[in-house]
Amino acid sequence: MRLPKFEYLRPESVEQASAILREASEEALLMAGGTDLLVAMKQRLKKPRHLIDLKGIPGLDTIHHQDGTLRIGALTTLRQISQSPIVQEKFPALAQASRRAASPQVRNLATIGGNICLSRRCWYHNQSLAWRQSRAPCLRMGGAQCYVVKGGDKCYALHCADTVPPLLTLEAEVKLVSTKGERTMPLDELYLELGPKATTVEPGEILIEVHLPQPPSSSYGLYLKHSGRPSIDFPLVGVAAMVRPDKGKEVCEEARVAVGATCPKPMRLRHSEDVLRGEKVSPAVIANFVDMATREIKPIPHIYGSPGYKRRVVKNLLLEAIEQAWQGAKSV
Repeated sequence: MRLPKFEYLRPESVEQASAILREASEEALLMAGGTDLLVAMKQRLKKPRHLIDLKGIPGLDTIHHQDGTLRIGALTTLRQISQSPIVQEKFPALAQASRRAASPQVRNLATIGGNICLSRRCWYHNQSLAWRQSRAPCLRMGGAQCYVVKGGDKCYALHCADTVPPLLTLEAEVKLVSTKGERTMPLDELYLELGPKATTVEPGEILIEVHLPQPPSSSYGLYLKHSGRPSIDFPLVGVAAMVRPDKGKEVCEEARVAVGATCPKPMRLRHSEDVLRGEKVSPAVIANFVDMATREIKPIPHIYGSPGYKRRVVKNLLLEAIEQAWQGAKSV
């Protein structure tokens, strides 16, 4: 498959990229690693008139840890993150997720900014042009309905990024800039519930940095993933958990849990977290949490699994994640 024709632009600063993006309006797309975008262009899912390559901008591929905050440039590759000593030591769940994403070749190019802004995926939508032309277009392509949910009048495509669940448990913030200025917002507020548009990033905005407050020293976090194949595949379900025990290592003082690839929006399970918080952790408490969490999520169908199957996978991963995180926190 060949790429469609486009004008290739390589700005040398964020300001220059913002100006180009403002002038080009909706006819331009940003490219970081290009591992997802270029495939979508070959499939004619996206046909930008201008392609703005951000790789020429210096300073956006660095990792800094200072004053209790980790700052990761949006162009930092998943390989850099997975191999960073400070990320491995202080933010192990993010290192694990970066290491589990895709394949080594993809991780050498894919960036944290691109993974956060990853387009939603759907087995009706993410197909070749010839395949899509053999049937009526779906809602996302200008048709009348979504084929994922029978009779659906909204787009139910999935957000399948590996790094987002651990970033949610780490209470990450993202920094966006445009010609109008800059703003920093919680990552949890970046994503939309339903529809073809995955994020609240406004036209002309560029995500340039991710901020992570350092977790408490007594906490422990991890990321677990289930996929069709051990590598390359997007997650069928991704689960991240972080727990912090009290000084006696018996009561859970804090719990953060997030699930990805089950719903259009990555979910932080805030209601279910309350079941663990302030409780003496036991098999019964963990089981109660898992039952509530599986009711809190609302999985949608996928080519590799029905909603019922996904609930069972989520239940098993959550049980494993909480047990491992609790044992890890007790040993810190």
